Amino acid sequence: MQKNKENLIMQEIEDQPNSWASSIQEYNIISKDLNKFFNNHSNIYFVGCGSSYHAGLIGEYVYNNISTGKKSSCLLSSDILMYPEETLHYADKNDVYFLISRTGKTGETVLVSEVLKKANVKTISITAYPDSEIIKKCDFGVVLEGSQEKSITATKSMTSFTLFLLKLIFGFHGKKFDDEDFLNSTGKVFKKIEFYKEIIQKIIYENNFNKFVFLGSKPFKGLVKESELKTKEMSTTDTESNNPLEFRHGHKSILSDKSLVVIFLSEKGYEYEIKAAGEFKKIGSKVLLIFNKHKLALKKDFYDYSINLNINLEELSISIIYTLFGQLIGYYQALKKKLDPSKPRNLEFYVPL
Repeated sequence: MQKNKENLIMQEIEDQPNSWASSIQEYNIISKDLNKFFNNHSNIYFVGCGSSYHAGLIGEYVYNNISTGKKSSCLLSSDILMYPEETLHYADKNDVYFLISRTGKTGETVLVSEVLKKANVKTISITAYPDSEIIKKCDFGVVLEGSQEKSITATKSMTSFTLFLLKLIFGFHGKKFDDEDFLNSTGKVFKKIEFYKEIIQKIIYENNFNKFVFLGSKPFKGLVKESELKTKEMSTTDTESNNPLEFRHGHKSILSDKSLVVIFLSEKGYEYEIKAAGEFKKIGSKVLLIFNKHKLALKKDFYDYSINLNINLEELSISIIYTLFGQLIGYYQALKKKLDPSKPRNLEFYVPL
């Protein structure tokens, strides 16, 4: 197996536990002000583009999973910008729109903040930079400086924003988010980071993949879309994401013996997901199963590789740590193709409008 000099972005990937601890600390500092801001809120909307949108998708699922009566939706900034009448038709003055942008300069999201101001709804932003434009345009601003990155490819900022959203959602629903348990569990994973890096590098270097597919059911919709994006932008390789069972309906026609199918097994749907894995393996694709603490009698005719984290983390928050594997797959595929995963082709640090 080829040894590569590690890239800048690997430092940022490995720094994620520090960034997560910083996000938790920031939430705990401003939680009282946040609770006041969200007092008597109606519905909540997460708004963003790219990785920020994926963080919002995870937040949407968690919110709707534990909410009692109120609803959350995740919206693309461009949908609000281009179709404000449709997306804001039922807007209520007590609705809260959470605008997510790593740099705070994302073109569509900054413009959307102005649209929302005219709609007379409450706005809150989250970014990594205190002097960003979006902070000035929203009613409340959250700055997670510990998630700042030098790479164009977003890694620790996306996961840190997601963690902050989960803390927030748990908080105003009166559900305990155990900081110590989260940091201990994720710390356990990162103590084995060299082991996981070796596994993923081995999978990538021993095969000649030209197609990656990330599959996950409802809890992992944001996760698989983020894994798709990380692999696609870092390695410029054909990549997509879907629900494991939905992918069987026509989509699997694109699979071949040069495809890697990565399935994040869910707690409720894993029996169906494993059967789907067997179908993809029968086609000739390589199958990687990623799961946590499942006591499964896995038959090798269902998969080629498996990773069991075996950590004390519930499904509502495990997407944050699962994101690591999409990052590693994109990273090593990029290095294999002699690309710089920190500076993807055709991309800039942020997208203006």
